[in-house]
Amino acid sequence: MKTARIIALALIAALILPLAACGERWPLPEDPQVIIERETEIDGVSVRVLTVNGRDYAYYGRLKGSLRKGDTAGVLGYVARPEFPDDRAQRIIALEGTDDIVVEYYVAGVMEQPVFLRALDTRGQQIDLPGFVEPALDDPDTARLWKEN
Repeated sequence: MKTARIIALALIAALILPLAACGERWPLPEDPQVIIERETEIDGVSVRVLTVNGRDYAYYGRLKGSLRKGDTAGVLGYVARPEFPDDRAQRIIALEGTDDIVVEYYVAGVMEQPVFLRALDTRGQQIDLPGFVEPALDDPDTARLWKEN
């Protein structure tokens, strides 16, 4: 009976500790940007836009492989959600070596995967993509927004 309790506690700890560590992996800076999302229409596509450091970003792709801490340059801020005013877990993270792509990651989730947002002012341009960014061109709206990229 004692062994079963120890095993149960170990399993619970194995599930909870990684979740608690996610927020610590991407901690907010002392004075984080409060990023507001908005919906807009671009070329007939309804787009969720986030303004980060004065540039507008929209969904571009998903993770291919893994994202290591060294691939990032730190957390810029969090996405403010009016329906959950105390939730600061939707983080925007800068990538090392580029500001054309940023990471959006929900640190309080269980099985969350980062997604990549691309600066809208790069539409129609070729940019250097990190190898871990997979453009989501299988999604019709994303493909239409980023056509010829």
